[in-house]
Amino acid sequence: MKIAIIGTTDSLVDAPYDDPEWEIWGLNGAYQVAPKYDRWFDLHSLAVLESYHNPEYFDFLKTCGDRLMLAHKMETVPEAKLFPYKELLEKYKRKYFTNTVSWLIAYAMEQNPEAIGLWGINMAMETEYATQRPSCEYLLGMAEGRGIEIVIPDSSEILKSSFLYGVEEPPAFIKKMPSKTRELNNTINEVVNDIAQSEGYMNFMAGYMQSVSEATDYCKEKAPTAVDALIDFHNMKGDYYKPEALKTEKQLKELAMRKSYMEGAKALHEYNRKNWGY
Repeated sequence: MKIAIIGTTDSLVDAPYDDPEWEIWGLNGAYQVAPKYDRWFDLHSLAVLESYHNPEYFDFLKTCGDRLMLAHKMETVPEAKLFPYKELLEKYKRKYFTNTVSWLIAYAMEQNPEAIGLWGINMAMETEYATQRPSCEYLLGMAEGRGIEIVIPDSSEILKSSFLYGVEEPPAFIKKMPSKTRELNNTINEVVNDIAQSEGYMNFMAGYMQSVSEATDYCKEKAPTAVDALIDFHNMKGDYYKPEALKTEKQLKELAMRKSYMEGAKALHEYNRKNWGY
């Protein structure tokens, strides 16, 4: 027997659904895209499920029957089996299960399969899965150490490296990463300073206009005869500053877009460094 664990990223379409040697294990939100499954797992509490899923998911769980495994009992799916997480903790000792996939890898090892494959599971760095990936790789290493074949699609970054550290020369773009990171940080800091200066000027103009308005209100009470003159002065200053305000507002928007662009470039750079760097 071979066990395929199916997630929700693109490579799920390449899973061996039609190969009878493979047992398909689905989990969580993959029910919307996986064409078939042999077993289904969801280890979240009912409160978490209700906060993340629509009613259709609970309707789906009812169709799973005894092929469904949960960590917590649910009255709406009485046929579901309980996931043996306590037994797994007792056997594997180390409390290093940071996501459903890591639990399923351990549970799959208990079935003594020929192979364990992960499809639709990428766990790229710089995403919510960054802290979850190491435990999966740890358990996959244990499985491989037991002689179980590990199958990972090329599109997944699990158990991948762009070069062998110390014995292979890193690609040229990786060598440039430290200086490129400094360059991006400097540019972002420059844009942040420009935005701060423009925001300061906008605040100055807003404060000036507020002072004129307050002076006008005061004179309405204390010196009615001066009101018309002050209103004219107020309007004159307003007409004077309006183009400046619009110009500064446009500059702020442009700077904000530039800052977002540079932060996006930096994020991609960090993604490449963490996944393919050294």
